[in-house]
Amino acid sequence: MYYIMGNNSEENYGIVYALTNPAMPGLVKIGMTSNSVDIRKNQLYFGCTGVPLPFECEYACKVNDYKKVEKNLHIAFAPDRINPNREFFKVDIERVVAILELLGPNEATEVNKELDADISKEEKDSVERMKKRAAFNFEKMGIPIGAKLFFVRDSSIEVEVAENNKVRYGDEILSLTALTQRLTQTNVTRPTFYWRYEGTKLSDLWEDSLG
Repeated sequence: MYYIMGNNSEENYGIVYALTNPAMPGLVKIGMTSNSVDIRKNQLYFGCTGVPLPFECEYACKVNDYKKVEKNLHIAFAPDRINPNREFFKVDIERVVAILELLGPNEATEVNKELDADISKEEKDSVERMKKRAAFNFEKMGIPIGAKLFFVRDSSIEVEVAENNKVRYGDEILSLTALTQRLTQTNVTRPTFYWRYEGTKLSDLWEDSLG
């Protein structure tokens, strides 16, 4: 694990994280907490009536001098900050994750049981509808079967669109999410940020398709 130089006392350790929200496409919240990411997600969702859907943690790692780490991340992404008084950045999540990977292993939980138990059935249904709407398919983006996609981090890696939501990688047929998780070795939930079609990121094509 990578640690920022400084006071190594236990109380100086904390978590830096990257959150996304289905209701805020294209935005990433870069923050910190001395507790757990799940607790912070609960605070953000239940403590603010202006947030219609729960946040999802894309990456979280424990580091030394976490307040300084968060501050430096905010400086690094300052040009992408949409409001100087808010921790939201209009930036590809894979750029943020690429830096967090250098700081430490991903400690984000895939399922927030406490949050899941507290939200109402109506809210859960709303989340599912939003996720279903956000579940990309190649046809909607105007990408035909047989088209070539190229990995953003290594353009020598290419895949072929095999089905409406799957690709051919070597002899395997995989979902784009599963393949991206394998290549990045992280719990990626937004694979469209990691691939290009004819020079354009899938995330941009998908956002355009949603109108």
